[in-house]
Amino acid sequence: AHHSSTDDVVFGAAFSGRPPELEGAGCIVGHFVNNLPVRARISIAGSLVEFVRQMHGQFAQLAEHQSTSLSDIQSSSELPWNARLFSTLLVFQNYVVSEAATHLGDVAITALHAPVRTNYPLTLVVNPSATLSLTLVAQPHITNNSAAAAVPPGTTAACGDQDVGSVCDGGVATPGSR
Repeated sequence: AHHSSTDDVVFGAAFSGRPPELEGAGCIVGHFVNNLPVRARISIAGSLVEFVRQMHGQFAQLAEHQSTSLSDIQSSSELPWNARLFSTLLVFQNYVVSEAATHLGDVAITALHAPVRTNYPLTLVVNPSATLSLTLVAQPHITNNSAAAAVPPGTTAACGDQDVGSVCDGGVATPGSR
């Protein structure tokens, strides 16, 4: 909100779940992931706790519509058909990889790394494991020092399809500056 100079912002949020109305959904292999637009009104006078509670309630309501296609949402909106509903995406990883999944007989998986790829200019991936991990994925054309100054040092960042390590000195690393 601060960088867009407005207290009313829309971002995308990834939802995953099997639609109960889909017969046999429990037997289908693969992910059921959909991105939905989320509208956030940010009050400077409000507290962070109030904002998080508001967002939690809104996400709970959106979960009922997690199978709705973006094209259906777009056709119900006042935006032109060729306008993006959102250009940033929030992904909250809500799954845990069990210790048992890292061992296959005598073979052990010691470093599991799944690169994040997205077609959105900016994506924030939140991974609540033993420690909270935030990964910022930015396409190179939007990565600049002024936009990256808001990124906390030490936050993991990625640029385009390449993992670029950590954010250093308040800037997001780009492939040419690694």
